[in-house]
Amino acid sequence: MFEGIDKSGKETQARLLTEFLRDQRKTVATFSFPNYESWSGKQIKEWLHNKSIRNQYEVNMLYSLNRYEMKDTLEQCLKDYDYVILDRYYHSNWIYGDFKEHVDQAWLRELDRALPRPDIVILLCISGELSAERRGSMADIHEQDIPFLNRCNDKYHKIGIVNGWTMIDGDDLEEKIAWRIHTSFSPQLIT
Repeated sequence: MFEGIDKSGKETQARLLTEFLRDQRKTVATFSFPNYESWSGKQIKEWLHNKSIRNQYEVNMLYSLNRYEMKDTLEQCLKDYDYVILDRYYHSNWIYGDFKEHVDQAWLRELDRALPRPDIVILLCISGELSAERRGSMADIHEQDIPFLNRCNDKYHKIGIVNGWTMIDGDDLEEKIAWRIHTSFSPQLIT
């Protein structure tokens, strides 16, 4: 499971890890959250592009609903596939969940309590400045706020340390980052 601020390379590394595992003849299912095709995903997309105003609790519940809309599919894939790779998951709510107003972290964690838990969390670490540089001009309300991205990055690091996540520097060539991921988890990825 990949986490990190916007444009940290989660999608790219999820794709490269999927290719690596398939080359090892492993079956792999991949998911990216939020899923913008679902009802809740469309609401989230509208909100991210500042077309609607919502209170922070409603936004957090939409993100959580987005994951629950995929819960049965995720659980089935965990049974049917060797690996399930996620580009973001409920951990993002812990980071972005109180961006406008304070939201109790225990409440945020409780929202997703019934979802499957990941075995491995890989945090791709980049600065807010690099995120903005990679994004360019088409940014949503989070992606255009560099100080906010840096605060999120700091929060990711703190939560990652407490939860024992693997932290990988995302400011490098994608192939080198992929190599670090593969070598960090080689025994788990090819057994």
